[in-house]
Amino acid sequence: MNSVLPGPLFTPLFYGRGMSDEARETRRKSSLLQIEGTGWDVGNAVSYLVSNMARCVTGHSLIVVLLPPAHRVLQTKKPQNL
Repeated sequence: MNSVLPGPLFTPLFYGRGMSDEARETRRKSSLLQIEGTGWDVGNAVSYLVSNMARCVTGHSLIVVLLPPAHRVLQTKKPQNL
């Protein structure tokens, strides 16, 4: 089974909530390729996975929409001595 793992997208939901231009720009800059994803990006990924081009792709989780680099997301803490 394959899956699609979408990251942050700019969708009509965000239009309705009134996301500020500054917030959008900050989020865009935090992505690996410095672009903002849309629902079309996710739809294209799904289209690929259900197409004959992906007939030999199995057990794959396709990450879509350029999440920030791991060093920005993961904050590791040293284990506390018990």
